[in-house]
Amino acid sequence: LLHSSGPHPFLHDSHTNNSHLQIPPTLHQFHNVCLTQHYLSPTLRGLVYLVPPNHTSLTNGNNNDDNPRHCIPCSAPLNHPGGWNGTHKNEAEVGHKCGYVGIHAMFATDISDWSECINREESQSKLKAWAQFQIPARAEVVKFYEGVRVMNLAFDSNIGHDMWDHLLTYLPHWYEFRFGGGGGNFPIDGVISHNFRNCMGGSHVDYNIDNTGVDPNNDHGGNPYWYCQILRAIDAFGGAEEI
Repeated sequence: LLHSSGPHPFLHDSHTNNSHLQIPPTLHQFHNVCLTQHYLSPTLRGLVYLVPPNHTSLTNGNNNDDNPRHCIPCSAPLNHPGGWNGTHKNEAEVGHKCGYVGIHAMFATDISDWSECINREESQSKLKAWAQFQIPARAEVVKFYEGVRVMNLAFDSNIGHDMWDHLLTYLPHWYEFRFGGGGGNFPIDGVISHNFRNCMGGSHVDYNIDNTGVDPNNDHGGNPYWYCQILRAIDAFGGAEEI
């Protein structure tokens, strides 16, 4: 079985060749996790963390005690101090860590366990109360990227979040990858965005824009949303392809 690990500060992770870079740890990396989509947003904000059966998130800290809420994401906002290991107001109720801003943590031994758990009547009741339904609602298979480092572009047409929570926290990493100790080598193989298709690909073309910033009937050229234009202009992720 696969087990998850992380979050690791991206530049200090053993899977990169850039451990000598010294910049603030604003970018983190997970291994062997599954992403889900919030039902009210096209962004991938749910993170299924795969753990062994004796993990505290599944046992409530007692090997003889099953935690039936290990798959339930906590309510928003996840703005508690302490990052991934910080304490959210729902932690005691769900029996596991909640994640942090933009990432709602869920725990399971495998994707079948997660799917069975999240479809229980108690789980569905809590998902409704906290408005945390996930897509897919039930999963049997996953798409696995083996040996691929994927950047999740989870921005959402909010100029404040896009500017401060995403762009300005990534720029120090981009600068080091491009001009600093990274020597122009970007340790990123792929970029994924459920919110803005063609964010990284092609050049700008004019076409009708709906409230997501893209014409769903036109896949040509680059997405005209301002953040996507900036990412393309600075070659934000090197040779990484949109997947």
